[in-house]
Amino acid sequence: MNNKKNIFLSFLIYGLGLLALLISDLYVNQSFSSDEIADYTFIKSSIFILGGLSLMGYEQVFIRDLSLIKREFTTFLVRTIIISLIFCYSIFHIKNYSPLFCTVFFFSIIFFSLLSYYAASYRAEFKLIASQVATNLWKIFFLLLLVLWVSTVEYFFLVSLLIVFILCFIYEQKASVNRKGYSFELDNNTAKRLGFTFLLSNLTLIFANYGEQFIINIFNKSFISSNLFGYYATYTPIALSMNGFIGFYLGPKIKQNTIVESRFFKKLNLKIFISSLLFTTVSIIFGYLYNSYITKAEQIDFNIISITLLFILCVIRGIYISSSVFLGVYAEYGDLYKVAILFSIITVIYCISIYLILNFFDGIFAVQLILLSSVLNWLARYLTSNFFTLKIIKKHVNG
Repeated sequence: MNNKKNIFLSFLIYGLGLLALLISDLYVNQSFSSDEIADYTFIKSSIFILGGLSLMGYEQVFIRDLSLIKREFTTFLVRTIIISLIFCYSIFHIKNYSPLFCTVFFFSIIFFSLLSYYAASYRAEFKLIASQVATNLWKIFFLLLLVLWVSTVEYFFLVSLLIVFILCFIYEQKASVNRKGYSFELDNNTAKRLGFTFLLSNLTLIFANYGEQFIINIFNKSFISSNLFGYYATYTPIALSMNGFIGFYLGPKIKQNTIVESRFFKKLNLKIFISSLLFTTVSIIFGYLYNSYITKAEQIDFNIISITLLFILCVIRGIYISSSVFLGVYAEYGDLYKVAILFSIITVIYCISIYLILNFFDGIFAVQLILLSSVLNWLARYLTSNFFTLKIIKKHVNG
């Protein structure tokens, strides 16, 4: 009963956080200019990408060895500061942001990375509520600041992340005491090797989620950025949010059950496929109703080609979950390394395609080509992870 309560409360926090981010995205899309939307999406995508980079793949390794949570923290913090400094110095020269903006950006990245570390630690320990607080509570504060505080968007990120970091830091003082009894499952070299392979995979995942906006805004394509953002914010949030929670829950749950068989995997795949179809349909209908009867915004019109691509994209991202989770929990270093290399090749091709689209096309056609590239990118990721998952399951059954 207590486990069900934890799942329900963690899902509630997750839902409220995603709802707050959805409303924030819709508010920004409706109230901001194209240039302001471009800045918003650049800040958000940069924070998510650099937060993932700073973790170096250890969010998956923590599930395998809980003692690493304490052992790796100092290294993580130093790495985060260095990465954040290099990035903020770079954008200061590339995008001509002010020194104050870059300073605010720097501390936003630091606080987001720390919250990501806390969230990964709590998830590995199956403290689902604490993990969701670290992951999603700042989004609720962000929405409140967005609506109630008159300022520029970078301060909304900084203040909301800082508030939740303080709360988690206080909680962490108690949580860290209980980690003294964790036994060593992995030596440092093995953990680093696993972490590196997970890092490659996770970075490609982050770029699959946020990379197109990051690249688009590097090239200052405000119109394409705001249109693409409008479609995602309006038509996909319910589907992608539900996919995210399923992935969050399944990792440690599958690890606890220790079930590795083809029948279980196929049954799980079918369940996720059906739920993904349902969630995606609901998400598209919600977007249509919202766009038709609330905003009536021309820039996010119900374009059948764009909506079809978004529908396919959401379904593929849904069925990708099961194979991704199995790889994260059961794959050995050799298989993880092969997957990471293939994912990296797929991501490089994806980024090149975005670059070519931005240089040779413009307007709504460019948006549709980017969506098509995203569909093909996720399809390639799914086929790759599914192939290696079936291989791992066969090895476990025969071994």
